[in-house]
Amino acid sequence: MNFLALDIGGAYTKSAFVGSGKNSVKILNTKRHAFNFRNNANNLEHALIDELCSHIKDNKKIDIIIITITAETVGIFNSIDDGVTKIASICEKAFSEFKICYVSTDGAIYDYKKLKANTIDFASANWVATSELASNYIENGLFIDMGSTTTDIIPIKNRAICPTATTDMTRLISGELLYLGLLRTYISNIVNGLPFRDTFIPLAAELRCFTAHVYVALGFIDELEMLHPFSGNKIKITKANSVDAIARSVCADTTLLNYDEIIKMGDYIYKEQMRKIIISCNKIINHHWFYGADLRVIITGSGSKIIENAVRFNKIGKIIDSSNIFRDSENATAVALSMMVNKHLKG
Repeated sequence: MNFLALDIGGAYTKSAFVGSGKNSVKILNTKRHAFNFRNNANNLEHALIDELCSHIKDNKKIDIIIITITAETVGIFNSIDDGVTKIASICEKAFSEFKICYVSTDGAIYDYKKLKANTIDFASANWVATSELASNYIENGLFIDMGSTTTDIIPIKNRAICPTATTDMTRLISGELLYLGLLRTYISNIVNGLPFRDTFIPLAAELRCFTAHVYVALGFIDELEMLHPFSGNKIKITKANSVDAIARSVCADTTLLNYDEIIKMGDYIYKEQMRKIIISCNKIINHHWFYGADLRVIITGSGSKIIENAVRFNKIGKIIDSSNIFRDSENATAVALSMMVNKHLKG
């Protein structure tokens, strides 16, 4: 059987095309496309069809399409219920010739009828697929997934995921969801000021700098093109404009601050982001185990290197190599979704 797994987010659509045999699953292709949902919601049907066609020439080769939805939170819908319902209805229209199923926060997959009956169970359930897959590889520990926008921290006990909460709001309370990502986080969500010589400068209340600038300036990631988190316009994140963006966040520029001073500011943001993530990790660990427990950690996502540095420095658990688990860290959800539907059909 062949599966197409889709993760429909507010900034990207991610997909995996997977073939399943009697005793094996083979990931044939993965895709990741920038898609600013706030500005392009009316084009979603065409984008989904393009996503489908980018994987295969003969659409009839797909047996099942499995979908998870996170774009309901972008702020253009009347409610979360309205967002999930409308996005799913577009999926039903775009893929009307195929069998479609949706991931629920209870770890199961259901059809459109079930989704419409209780939409909240299908809102931002992408973390379920990835953490369920990770639970096959560790007995006790954490699954941590940092993407471009958010970080998920899911506890695993006795090889089963045991989240304290399931909705985005309650997961924010529990610390299992953090709006801290590799690219799209405004630095004001991490710090309220930056160090400068022997003082501290408060941030300007403007959207001048986000984590993509920080990590390009520090050399953690390469220069890139991305969608602006607010406008949705394509922007280039270069080394030069990244250094400048950090300076402008405190109402300065590269003529008023030297390079070393700006890099010191960037390093401070990076360390504060790691500190916030570790605070949530320790909160979750103390809730389920105890400080110093012998735990394992599986890390994935586009920001996996940031998480790995934080985990190693703070020694919260032994890191398990996930390269053979998710195959493609930037499209980990899509890969995990395909594994989930295969397991469901065999079970």
